[in-house]
Amino acid sequence: MDKSSRTHAITRAERREDVPIDRLIARIAARQRGVIGWHQMLAAGISPSAIEQRVATGRLHRVFRGVYLVGHAIAPDLAIETAALIVMPAGTVLSHQTAAGLARLADLPRVVDVTVITGRSGSRAGLRVHRAPRLDRRDVRVVRGLPITAAARTLVDLAGVLSPAGLERCYEQAQIQRVLRPAHVLAALARAPGRRGAGALRDLVIEQPTMTRSRAERRLLRALAACGINRPDTNVVIGDFEVDMLWRDARVVVEFDGWETHGTRVAFERDRSRDAKLQAAGYRVLRATWRRLRDDPEALAGDVAATIRNGLSGAQRG
Repeated sequence: MDKSSRTHAITRAERREDVPIDRLIARIAARQRGVIGWHQMLAAGISPSAIEQRVATGRLHRVFRGVYLVGHAIAPDLAIETAALIVMPAGTVLSHQTAAGLARLADLPRVVDVTVITGRSGSRAGLRVHRAPRLDRRDVRVVRGLPITAAARTLVDLAGVLSPAGLERCYEQAQIQRVLRPAHVLAALARAPGRRGAGALRDLVIEQPTMTRSRAERRLLRALAACGINRPDTNVVIGDFEVDMLWRDARVVVEFDGWETHGTRVAFERDRSRDAKLQAAGYRVLRATWRRLRDDPEALAGDVAATIRNGLSGAQRG
């Protein structure tokens, strides 16, 4: 809810009309996904006793302290998020896990996250209130009429409250949906210096593949040698495809998966089609991601070694 929608929930024409109280309440709520604030009713000329009487008789149902559902207790889609903005000071935005849910980076939480920029605001049951000295206009967007933090800023906020694995899942969803670029995240981090979790998010973003194929090969081969696995053939043509590594006797293929060359929908479909055809021809296909090569090459090598040994055992039984 922007400032004008908060302060002009009742129009000038409606002020001049002799509208019954309940109809006036319904009109205001209809513009706000079925919710209305205490201060909005007071501004419309409805007395505190009239409000309390309607709460007592079930015509108003409290969502948060100071904001109500009108005529029913079941909240319509986004009514709770709208209610949170009505009850908070002007300039408040939906943020953190709520913004992530609205951007489809994660599930919507049961508690609504808001970031307050100006004004004083007390905590309320069902609300998590965060505070920021300012929000750059580039860090805010509007989704279905509601102001939320932009995807990059949302990740900056989430870095301070999520586990590394949870943050990584949200970042991957943002990449899958093509809602931001790494540069956007780095710029949002620069606009919010000193934030908790900033280092983890920066490491996640700048991890984008810079390892060359030859370096990846060398790193994996070293780890495989420690597992007692012989060197494979490299850059081998199998049918219509050239594969990165091949152990012929075990019929095992390893392909290096880098986001820069495999991160589009077309590439995703192409890689899966390629894997399916190789598997149909009797090969086991493993994909070595850049991140595993960088962070845990020994574990990756262990998986490859186990697959090779299983392949050799199967070949001997056959």
